[in-house]
Amino acid sequence: MMDRSEFSSRLAAYMYKLEDVQRVAADEDRLRHDASMHGLLLFKEAQGEISIGGQSRPLRRGKAILLPPGAAVRLSIRPQERLEYYDVRFRALQPAQNGHYVPAQLDCPVECETAYVAFDRIEDMERKRRSGNAWDDMKANILFQELVADLFRDAGRERMADLGQAIQRTLEYMERHYPLYITREKLADMAGVSADYYSKAFKKRLNKSPIEYLTDIRIRQAKRLLAQSGESLRTIAQSVGFSDEFYFSRKFKAEIGCSPKAYAKQIRKPSRG
Repeated sequence: MMDRSEFSSRLAAYMYKLEDVQRVAADEDRLRHDASMHGLLLFKEAQGEISIGGQSRPLRRGKAILLPPGAAVRLSIRPQERLEYYDVRFRALQPAQNGHYVPAQLDCPVECETAYVAFDRIEDMERKRRSGNAWDDMKANILFQELVADLFRDAGRERMADLGQAIQRTLEYMERHYPLYITREKLADMAGVSADYYSKAFKKRLNKSPIEYLTDIRIRQAKRLLAQSGESLRTIAQSVGFSDEFYFSRKFKAEIGCSPKAYAKQIRKPSRG
């Protein structure tokens, strides 16, 4: 997993090309970003919720949200509250071989604050973009570069703190819901990052993958059931989240050093006084 300086350095190394900027004012809105472009929503007035790909999070004024290409977004604003924001569409490019650039995949969504962003500068960027003048278009893109620098400079620090909290939530979820069907992708969705990014961050923090951690929980619970109940291996395996008792037996032996049956026999053996 990248530390915050690496994350910020990577953002700084990319090229950003402004494609469109629109001011939006409405009570409720749905939008879907072009599959080839990233999006940036900058909220001047808002109080409610934003749903990104089906995942909801609180929304308030002063928030900026970086969106992946093709993101489906739903905004739900509280009654009597105003909604005003800027919808910015742009392309992100990363260096490739021979001086070429290729589309970059940013880890999204990323949230940051706009408290230090001057909205009059964004308004100026919108005016220049829509003037039809080539030089104004160039100036609009320069303003956009400055906006990106302001927003992303400290994004790494905010992201690492948020990610730590998100990983902790997934740990608590696994502890409570280990019998359920849980995938790496589901946990990453809960954390609000890509599956690969989540796995790297998780392993750096806990020295094992998310699924290895989940398996440890299941094996621990299976040991408790083997010691306390006389249920069949199939029943115990299914009750802790394994659909196949044979796979359960292999994982148990690899972790504990003996089969579940041998463990149960050993743990239940009466001690001799």
